[in-house]
Parts: sequence; structure tokens; C-alpha cells
Amino acid sequence: MKRHIKWLLTVLMVFMMVSFIRGNSAKADTTEDGHYQYSISSDNEVTKYGPVEGYKPEGVFEVPEKINGMNVVSIDGSLCQDLVGVTKVVIPRYVRKFEYSGLPVRMFSVCINLQEIEVDSNNQYFSSISGVLYDKKIKTVICYPQNKLGDEYKIPSTIERIEEGAIVNNRVKHIYMEDSVLYIGEMAFCADEKLESIKFSKNIRFIGADAFYNCTELKGKIDLENVKYLGIGAFCMCNKIESVSIPKIIKINSSCFYKCCNLKDITLGNEVKELGCDAFCETDIKTLHIPQSVSVLEAGALEEMKSLSKLIFHSKVFIDSDYYRCPEWTTKINHDTLLFYDPTCDFSKVKEPIGISKIIGHSDSTAQSFAQKENIVFESFSLELPRDVSLLQAEQKKIEISTNTEGDITWVSNDSSVVTVDESGILKGKKPGTTQVTASVVLGGIRYESSSEVSVQPNGDRMDVPEASKQPSQPINTDSSGKESATFNGISVNTDKIVMDKGKQIALPSVENKTDQTLVYRVANQKIAQLTKQGKIQGKSIGTTKLIIETDDGKYKVELKLVVKGITVNKSIILTKKGSKSKLRIKENVPGKVKFRVKNNKIVSITKAGEIKAKKVGVTNIVIFVGRYQEVCRVQVGRIRLKKTTLSIKRGGSKKIQVIQNTTGMRIKYKSLNANIASISKDGRIQAKRKGTVKIRVMTCDNKIVTVCTVKVKS
Repeated sequence: MKRHIKWLLTVLMVFMMVSFIRGNSAKADTTEDGHYQYSISSDNEVTKYGPVEGYKPEGVFEVPEKINGMNVVSIDGSLCQDLVGVTKVVIPRYVRKFEYSGLPVRMFSVCINLQEIEVDSNNQYFSSISGVLYDKKIKTVICYPQNKLGDEYKIPSTIERIEEGAIVNNRVKHIYMEDSVLYIGEMAFCADEKLESIKFSKNIRFIGADAFYNCTELKGKIDLENVKYLGIGAFCMCNKIESVSIPKIIKINSSCFYKCCNLKDITLGNEVKELGCDAFCETDIKTLHIPQSVSVLEAGALEEMKSLSKLIFHSKVFIDSDYYRCPEWTTKINHDTLLFYDPTCDFSKVKEPIGISKIIGHSDSTAQSFAQKENIVFESFSLELPRDVSLLQAEQKKIEISTNTEGDITWVSNDSSVVTVDESGILKGKKPGTTQVTASVVLGGIRYESSSEVSVQPNGDRMDVPEASKQPSQPINTDSSGKESATFNGISVNTDKIVMDKGKQIALPSVENKTDQTLVYRVANQKIAQLTKQGKIQGKSIGTTKLIIETDDGKYKVELKLVVKGITVNKSIILTKKGSKSKLRIKENVPGKVKFRVKNNKIVSITKAGEIKAKKVGVTNIVIFVGRYQEVCRVQVGRIRLKKTTLSIKRGGSKKIQVIQNTTGMRIKYKSLNANIASISKDGRIQAKRKGTVKIRVMTCDNKIVTVCTVKVKS
């Protein structure tokens, strides 16, 4: 869902609506007293206290305890925009609520200079600690002032709930939650652009819509082990998040992780039933498992996942869900390989599966029949171990496995007194002898397994290494063949340098371990290369880093130079009109001359220096070659821009999509991806029918240039 920053729209809406609300309120019920106004209830209490229209208090805004002997019991939240100059708010004894007149924001959420909220100690409904507003029992965070000094906020251990908009657009960088927190409300941290880290409660169950929307500095791993519900756009545009774990989630709503462009890994459990529209759109996830529990995969859930190379279906969701409300998906798919664990998937609705280079599945399954029909490469699931493995007593060795399943592999040793094997397939010799080690995986109810005969040999005589000599060092020796090897005391590696290609996987180097310690492997720069669960090195991006091998006690260590080779280019380029130019950004660390091939040279041309020139409206690919390496850049000529890429309409209402730029020179047409929620006329007028979210495609008459407007229909 392409949309403007929702927080800014919300603030703008507040300013536009206030005058309307005031103009339509009952003037006869309002009393003005100097710069302030209020109403008097039938119980002779003062309600809706706040500044008169046009008056903007500065400094301290102190609400009086009584007016003419009557208790002040509520503050008018619809006047919140008039408190932008206030640095401190004082809430007296009898105030028990804030009245919002229907506005969808909290009372103080636009008070950009507010540093402190003070509450009378005798107030029975609210309290404050260090300038933060809570309920009386300190169970709910109501407002953390936007301009409060300090970059850390440690939430009290009694807090169970963080209210809607409680910590919006703040200067705080680090949040620490106790495990008492169960609920995070809608827009609770919305647009906190300085927020870098959060220690989440382990017991959070609910995170509301847009709770962390546009928290652009929020980094690292998000571990939400007990969250069952994520609202629409919960982590939308948190573009520095790298990993998310939500094993107990039931539904991932629309746009939950939209434009989390650094999100590389997500863990879903077997309780999730629905993946909403744009759920993972424009993330950097490379391998995605769709759990067996998923029954609904909405249109666009996986759109624009340009790094996704493996999409693994554990159920029939691929063909049985609302995903086919967007049948164009199969013509745009860029996922090189699809894996189908369910042997009975029905492919009857799939049309033009362009972009699939390989399908992996069970032999004699419907997936194999479909691949043969569509002339797609088919590969049967396989799992294979070496026939024989030998190691010394107390030695550790990783058993090499050849598999294409991506499933969770289970390892078993028939005699753990001879050899043990851990969950990663690392063997450890315990005593001399022979036994069998088996690896197995279950896919769609079908079991695959393979076994190795493992022999453990007794150690020869050896001299212990004196403690004085155990100093970190990495000498390079030469073996009898003249080949350099990295060695240190009890660790010896058969090479001092590893060279690999970007995007490829290679086995770890052979290591001789004569210590009694477990060896630990790690890569210094995870952006260049990473270690897989199968014990291989995967090249992520071109560059040079180190593979570090050390004992788990840190006393012995060897560092090997690790070079990832290849080329990097722009993934896509948009040229607005005929004659426009742009230059490819190319980075390479391999020998050879850079060459280009344009798939359709009627649309663009390219010079030897990599400068692209638009010739006519359309879409094509440019293939960049350096020696045996190649990359692809998608080039689009022509653009359709909308005034708003997100619209909110009440059921039964109508709005028109406004196109502010069309450089294609072609007639524009419109298409609703779910006409049951909202339909659209030939001239771009939307008619809202029922509650829900739907995408409207705005495209040229030849369907080549497309932009999207997301429509949210409210009840």
C-alpha cells in the first residue's frame, strides 16, 4: 500500500476538523471566561474546559480546580492544537476524563513543546511520575510528553497497557518494557523517528494499527513471542528492522511490514491463519515459509519482494485462498524457485506462471505434473548424507548434507556413547567404535531420510599444549604440497583465503581440531556473508571480510580472509518520459569488461559508459555482464503519479482518484482488485461498498505502466 505518512495526515485532519466541530457544537452550552471556555453539566460540574478559539497559551497550562464553586471534571481534547506552545500541563483534583469530540488522536499528541504533565496527588483517576501521565493505579501509560528531556524511558513494572498515541513523535531513543505489558494501542509510537531500540515485554498479546508506523530508526531483531494480533501497518516503514519472530501470531493484517526494506528474516508459527494485503511488500526476505495453518493469503501480500528467491508452501494456500483475487500475481512473480510440501495442491487456477525457473516437490505429485505442462524445471525433494564418515575420539566434525528441502532436519545417533550429533549435524566422537547417524525431514506428511556409517578412531599419543603458549595468534604455514594453511596450536585449516560468488553457497573449509573444545564459526561482516543453518557460507554482497574459527572458550582462534565476488547494480530505474536519461550505478570486484544487453532496444538505449536514454514508453530489462557474472536492472519509461496513494472512505461514500502526472502519453484505465469492497468507474471515481481494504490499479491502456492506490473502507 503506497501511502503518505499517516501521522502527518492525522495532524492535518485535526486542524481541519476543529473549526467544523466548534461551528456545529451547541453554542448555548458554552461559557467563555476570558481566554478560556467551558460547559456546565446538569450535575453542576464544569466540563470541556479549554482555550477559546484563536487563543494559544504558552508555558504552563494549568486547569483550575473549581470555577464559581463548581468542580472542573473534564478537559476538551478537541482544542489540542491550541496547546502547541505549552511546556507543562497541570491537571487538578477533580478531572476524570478528556473529551475528544470524535477526533482520532490523544489529548496531548500534537503538543510538540510539552515537557511535563503534573497531576494533583488527590486526583482519583490520574497520576504522574517524572512528568509522564498514567492512570491512578499506574497500569496504563496515557501520555509521555513529546519534548520531555532524556533519550530513555523505563516503563514502570506495574504497567499493563500503553494507550493509543501515548508516545507519539517523541525524542526518546530507547524504550524498556517490563513483562507486565500486555497491550500496545493504535499509533502508540507512531512516527517516533528517533526511536532506535525497544526491549519488548514477553507477554504482549495485542499490538494495534500503526503502532510503530514510520519508526525509521528502530533497529535489529523484534522478538514478539506471545503476540497474537498485529494491527494494520503495525511496523509499516520501519526500514531498519532486520529480523522478526512472531511464533504465536494468528493474523498478520494489511501492510504490517510494508516497506521494511531491511527485513531479511521472519519466523511465523503454525497458528497464523491469514496474511493480509501488502503484509511483506517491499521487504528484503529471501526465503519465506508459508505455514500449514495459513488459509488466506490476500492479494499483494508478497508483492515487490524483489529479494525473495524461495517461496515454500507447507499447505494448499497457493491455490485455495483469496490470493487469486489478484490473478496478475502469477505473471509478475520473480521468485526463482517454488517449493510445494503438500503433494495434492490443485493448480487448475494458475495462469501464465511467468518468472518461475524451478519447482521443487514430491515425485508423482500435482506439482510435478504442473511443471511438466508449463515446461518448468522440476526437481524432486532429496536428502543425502555421505556413506561413510570417520573422526577421532573427542574430535568434532560437521557432517556434509546435500538437500533441497529447506525443511527442519532432525538428527539421530543410533549409539550416543560412540558419537553424538547436535541439531546442526555436528558430530562429536565419544569413544572408539562404529554406529549409524540418520538425518530426516517430514514434508507434507511424507518422510525423507538418509544415513551415514560413522567410525570413531582412538587418538594417538600427544603432548598437551602448555598454558603459557596459548596466546592468540594466526601464523600462516605451508604444508607438504606447498599450499598455504592457517594454523594455531590444536586448530589447523587447509587454506588461508576463501573466495566465493555473491548469491552462492559453499561448504566450510576442512578443519583439524586437536583440542577438546567445541569449534565456533562466525563471519565478521554479516552484510557480506552469512552462515546458513545447514553449515554453509552464503555470499550476500560483494566485498571482503573474515571467517573466524575459534574454540568456545576463546583461547584458540584462526581468521581466514573471505572474499565475495560479483557485481551490484540498480535493481530498477524509472525514466519519466522520452529523452530522459539516467546512469547505472555499477559496483564490481571481478576482472573483465562491463557489457550491457537491452532486451528491448526500442524502449531504451545504453552507452558503453552505462548511461540509459529513454526512447519510448514501456518496460524492459538491461542485463549487465562482467566476465561470467551478470545482474539485471528493470527500466520503466513513463510514470503515473497520484495526488494521494491512500484513500479512506466511509461505506456508501465516493471519492475520485486524482492523477497529477502522466508522462506516458497514453489513456489511463482503472481496476479494482476486489469490487465487493469498492468499485471504480472509467473516470476514476471510487464507490465504497463494504468495510475492508482494497487496491485500485491505475494503469496505461496496454497494462504496462501501473501505480496503485490503496482504499480503506470504514463502516
